[in-house]
Amino acid sequence: MYSLALAIHALALVTVAPVTKPSQVVVQLCERADEPSVTFAWGKNIVAGLARLQHAGYLQADKRLSVEISRDSACTKKAQGACYGEAGRVYCDKAALARLLHATGWAAMSWAHHILRTTEVSTDGRAVTRQMPGRTPFSFHDGLELADLPPGSREQAEAALRVLEDLKWDIADFFVLGQSVLDLHHYDSTPDAPANLRKRAVVLGYMVYEAAVNLLMAYVMGHELAHAFQACVITEPSWAERSGLLVDLARRQSEGKPLCPNPPYVDEVRADLCGLRVVERMDHEMVRSKLRAVPEDQGGKPLLAALSVSRRLAIDAITWLLATGLSSRKQDSWRVSELGSDGLRTLNLRVELQEGYLYSPIRTVAFSALLNHLEPYNKQSVRLCDVSARIFTLSVNASLVRCMPKGQTKFDQLDLPNLFGPFVPSGVNTGWTTGRWDDGLGKSFHCE
Repeated sequence: MYSLALAIHALALVTVAPVTKPSQVVVQLCERADEPSVTFAWGKNIVAGLARLQHAGYLQADKRLSVEISRDSACTKKAQGACYGEAGRVYCDKAALARLLHATGWAAMSWAHHILRTTEVSTDGRAVTRQMPGRTPFSFHDGLELADLPPGSREQAEAALRVLEDLKWDIADFFVLGQSVLDLHHYDSTPDAPANLRKRAVVLGYMVYEAAVNLLMAYVMGHELAHAFQACVITEPSWAERSGLLVDLARRQSEGKPLCPNPPYVDEVRADLCGLRVVERMDHEMVRSKLRAVPEDQGGKPLLAALSVSRRLAIDAITWLLATGLSSRKQDSWRVSELGSDGLRTLNLRVELQEGYLYSPIRTVAFSALLNHLEPYNKQSVRLCDVSARIFTLSVNASLVRCMPKGQTKFDQLDLPNLFGPFVPSGVNTGWTTGRWDDGLGKSFHCE
């Protein structure tokens, strides 16, 4: 294990080690005997996502993935509720990945229904957005609320009622949405499935879902595959690497400004850089494929605009899983207490500070900043906003609490705007600077 100084030196001298062996990696999906039926069903979508991932540069480099299902306890132990890569293999908790995709499916389909409800075509063929009062689309976190619970259970019904009340959906719309999620799941997981895609909402929802899942799989698996292939298959640096963003953030972590010092290991920095490379490559592949189908000057802009929603959903999902862990159920972590004296809620976020690993807020910023850079239309919303901005802020606070000397009860937030300021809403910087938060209505976390 090495210090950050050695990591930066190694990265500068050898950006990518020559890829020789292995030429194929086995991805083991670790499942339990008592796995819920919904996890079994969405497990097929994991395989579909991995198949698409291979087209983000792996097949071109003659590198392939194969998938195995394992009920061996050793597999589960390796995965530790997430994914873990070593030479030739990646071990993933199947239930955790299935939940991630299922929640994304709910959110993507709600956006599709919302877009169709608020868009009409004018007489000259242009799409015009109309203002409609009432319901708002699900966030990833709303989807997680539903994906965490057994379908048809009393708990899921109660969760659905909470979500519907908050977002102003009616029961009839919710049942239509639920059927659309089933249609999406079937189409994604079944090769050559007949298209219930004649339904406009499912067409649009699948586009949003597929792109969001592609970005999620690119980041999560891209990191682990760097360990498994023992090098990064993607040789082109991402913007996060070209700009020096991630290495600069890692340097700040090593120096302990403002988070406590924790020099990252060389292989973990490289794996994170690789994950971001795969994300950018996947994003470019998706944009290219859509422009091949419909050029932008011939009506392809709506297809590209749909990617804006996908990028935002991916940021929401990555923020959640980096703050709480991939396998955390929302009900176990999302326990909102009363507002504190500073007006900021506290959540039970299980943020682990591991020696040699980049802190979750630093990884979150690198991912969200990259997708913001890649976004051509809606940069103001494709970033940390609303629930994700709150979770990010609280994960930073949790990291600071872990860094505090024993007996200290307050931590210094004044230096946080210097580190994270450009990547969060202005209300967060105000909260860090003044110590006052408007969390009751979430105003501190809204993007302008």
